[in-house]
Amino acid sequence: MTQELLILFFTGIALCLIGYFIPRPKSVKIILTILGIILILFPFALLMYLMAVLF
Repeated sequence: MTQELLILFFTGIALCLIGYFIPRPKSVKIILTILGIILILFPFALLMYLMAVLF
């Protein structure tokens, strides 16, 4: 499970970087950035949830 969460985390970072450097319309940049932030925060939110439930 840790490997999948790390893949999500680094995919989110990649999407944020692509959204930052892409010279396309602003809407595409915003969508990529929002998706990247969600993918970055999801592993940490899941970890916090599991820590609260298990401990």
